[in-house]
Amino acid sequence: MSPVVRRVITGVVLSLFWFVVIISQQSWLAFGAFALAILICHFEFAKMIEARGIDTCRKSGAVAAFVYLLNCFAFPDNSYLAAALIIFLLFVRLLFDPKVEKPLESAAFAVLSFIYIPFMLSFFLRIAQTCDPQPFTVCKEGFILVLYVVMVTKATDVGGYAIGIPFGKHKMFPRISPNKSWEGLIGGLLFSALFSLVFFWFVRPDPSVVVPLHYVAAAGMGVLIGLGGVLGDLIESMFKRSAEMKDSGGIFQGIGGLLDTFDSLIFTPVLFYLFLQFLP
Repeated sequence: MSPVVRRVITGVVLSLFWFVVIISQQSWLAFGAFALAILICHFEFAKMIEARGIDTCRKSGAVAAFVYLLNCFAFPDNSYLAAALIIFLLFVRLLFDPKVEKPLESAAFAVLSFIYIPFMLSFFLRIAQTCDPQPFTVCKEGFILVLYVVMVTKATDVGGYAIGIPFGKHKMFPRISPNKSWEGLIGGLLFSALFSLVFFWFVRPDPSVVVPLHYVAAAGMGVLIGLGGVLGDLIESMFKRSAEMKDSGGIFQGIGGLLDTFDSLIFTPVLFYLFLQFLP
């Protein structure tokens, strides 16, 4: 079986898994699967940093990530205060660890690991609770919006692959990701805009959807999410090249690590959540 076929099969299986989790509308099931995925991504990112000989306080960071996500799930309104407190405690942990040989580098990367993975991805929880921020609860509208962000982001990946492979001639960032082309970017953004339009066309008759966008705004939102997905992919590729790693891990056959699947999703929920704040 070719690597491309394995990648497609694995991607479909993971997509179906998350689709089942989302449509099940079971708050604790969704949180558990989400937290587990983030902890795996956090572990893989810490492994990248440790490949450069820097202690990232991986175990403490994992505990901090889970506590922060649980706080977001339980108390949606004070998550920013919790993030500040957790960063402070990570610094204190380094202060009292005599085994840390490079405290400045370890502190910088411990905070980077926290912000880059659990903090950024926690905006999926905020989106899922945006309609009714109750403790330990995710509402139906929130599930729909999370599904929208995930599917539009992945539509960008599909479009970039479908257009970039046969027609890609002009490289975007050859020093970071030699396979990405400007033609692929355009194709990906067209796919994301189209999927966003189709999504809102289907859900428009449903009054439970909290974001009744006009078609122009829906297409623009798709493009914005698509750009965020592409930048997320490129940023993770930059980190991997700095760590001299081909992929972030080997958990799933054909696609490297789980972080290689989530990289395009790291910044898109932030962009969409900010968009929600400006709605009347």
